[in-house]
Amino acid sequence: MLELLAAAALAAAPALPARVDYPTPTQARAAKHLVAIADGRLWWAPVPADGAAPAWALLPPDGLPQQKVGAVKKLAAKLPGGAPLFERPERLVSLTADGDNLIAVSDQQQVFYAKLSTLEWTHLWGPSGAQRPFFLERPFAVLAASHRMSAYEDLDGNPHPVTVGVSTLYALEEGGQAISYTDPWLPPAFERRICLPNRGDFRAVALAASASTLAVIDAQGHLFTRLADFDTLGEDPALPYSYERKVRRGVAGAVRSLPPEDWQAAPPIPGPHSARLGIHQVGPHNQDRELTVEGDGGLWVRRLDEPAWRFVKTGLPMAGQALPADAGEAPRGQTHRELKGRSTLTGASAEATLDWSFDCSPSPLRVGPRTFELHARRGSVLEAQGPRFKGAVLENGKLLKLVELRATRTGDEVTVEAFDPNDATRTHPLLSVTGPWGP
Repeated sequence: MLELLAAAALAAAPALPARVDYPTPTQARAAKHLVAIADGRLWWAPVPADGAAPAWALLPPDGLPQQKVGAVKKLAAKLPGGAPLFERPERLVSLTADGDNLIAVSDQQQVFYAKLSTLEWTHLWGPSGAQRPFFLERPFAVLAASHRMSAYEDLDGNPHPVTVGVSTLYALEEGGQAISYTDPWLPPAFERRICLPNRGDFRAVALAASASTLAVIDAQGHLFTRLADFDTLGEDPALPYSYERKVRRGVAGAVRSLPPEDWQAAPPIPGPHSARLGIHQVGPHNQDRELTVEGDGGLWVRRLDEPAWRFVKTGLPMAGQALPADAGEAPRGQTHRELKGRSTLTGASAEATLDWSFDCSPSPLRVGPRTFELHARRGSVLEAQGPRFKGAVLENGKLLKLVELRATRTGDEVTVEAFDPNDATRTHPLLSVTGPWGP
């Protein structure tokens, strides 16, 4: 029956794209396949050779996610606490793909996830033992899937291999003011954030991702890239990290240097272009990513390690709105929350001022006449008194002190405290500053 439905759908195949150079909500390019949604169903095609037309076909069996559920799994689902049974969606409205990952969203805003190599679909998301269906709770400007199967190099060039791969789903919030992310081992919600360029003052109009590397562009044409996922950001409690900057070998090579990679500005694009952009992994190293941006009659293309853009003719007119020819300077980070108090980080108690941001680490810290960077990354626990962060104080790029941070909100004010991680009582903060909660 399914074969007949697929054959009937193929006979009445809708119009599908002749090229997929950058993602849209209904088309994307993975490592070996192009994928698209037409009439509520999924289509795919092998990535064609240059100049060839894609050979589109309905994704088996009939363009909609399907899961094979054995009798044991059915029984387990009926038991108390069992996972809900897989229910096939009637219609798909958006997708995103990268590497071997395919994520599709139904008209009920439910997220479905599969590997293109196996087409084994799942409707469950989250850590083992606590998986549940994933529904998008609010609209997003862009969803971007990422699948990294290669090692990454930390800031000191230490390579860190992967075993089962790193899958991430990024979301550009409506208004372009924030990027949230989750992955299949995190709770099914966009609870974690990645600061946009220039301490969050950047306003993105487009987002693309591949192999944990993000690309964003604003309405003036400023384009930035960054390597950022749960592992590289220092947020995985199962991995060893260190703020001591060094090249490591042997057993010590498993330790990952922090801070994570920051946003990297791309050179200006030297010709007419829109905000439609894509990024694709083209090799095993951090810089082995290739950007594509829609131009007039073709594509602007650049690898991250290339100094300039090159133009590839396609003969296609520019569908997106042209961005300004002269982008000027990108907006610079402004003061977020100026908190004031005292600190004993320099030995004696002194006045302290912290330009604090929850999402945009590091935060500039002044203690007396000295200037520091306060780095923070999300911890694995939440206290009743407020969120806890793991962090460090750096001076001129060198580690001064590891700290544990606590943020406490009282009305319209926030207090940020830094403690020695060995201070079990947390009654003698190394830093205590208070100021407006902010937006």
